[in-house]
Amino acid sequence: MRAGRATATSRSPPDPIMRIEVTRPFCIDGNRKEAGEQFDVDKRFGRELIHNGKAREVVEAPAAEVVAEAPVAPRRKKAEAA
Repeated sequence: MRAGRATATSRSPPDPIMRIEVTRPFCIDGNRKEAGEQFDVDKRFGRELIHNGKAREVVEAPAAEVVAEAPVAPRRKKAEAA
């Protein structure tokens, strides 16, 4: 056997997953996906759907970090010069 060729017993890592949103309806595995639906697919298939104008990638924004602000002391009014 040649070096570098994959054999039936070798396993490749699973395909990475991406989240997409349907922009134009299509069928996948016999199920119709309507515009606005979101679901996970492998990256290769997701890129194909995006290229064909059927979907767009959903990019989730990182959760905003809540920063507690220190209480601010009230300002004193300046003495009015008369």
